[in-house]
Amino acid sequence: MLAFAFYGFACFGIALVCTTLSTLLRPIRSRDDHASWRSLAFFFIVCLAAPYGYHAVLTRLYGSQVVPVAREKLSHTEFGGQFRYARVLGLRGDRARVLVVTTETDESWGGVDRPMATVKLRRSNGAWAADSYKIVSSARLNKEGWIFPPYR
Repeated sequence: MLAFAFYGFACFGIALVCTTLSTLLRPIRSRDDHASWRSLAFFFIVCLAAPYGYHAVLTRLYGSQVVPVAREKLSHTEFGGQFRYARVLGLRGDRARVLVVTTETDESWGGVDRPMATVKLRRSNGAWAADSYKIVSSARLNKEGWIFPPYR
């Protein structure tokens, strides 16, 4: 939850800078009717949504190729739980990075944990193969990490 707050504050700061620059670069004659709060809202929404949109597009285009390989890699590790979703975080040439989120309901206090792991993949001879993985967060495995943008 703290990651979402930091992300929101960072996006608001970027939106302030973009609004200031767009206001300063406007011609003087058009500054009178300029509502800067609209620009601020526009840049804030774009800043919040852009990384998620980028990952959604990558997942839509390449998810069917790389997500099964990432799930297969994590099925043979201590990372467990019921699969919830996966996102392609990056794809450059013959390398990809996939985020896998699962759900574990067997917490001692009755809560639900959503462990996350990233898997690095490499394409060789047209087929994707998993190179390595990193558990980002898991209460059971006592891991706590950050990922940009924050997912839950």
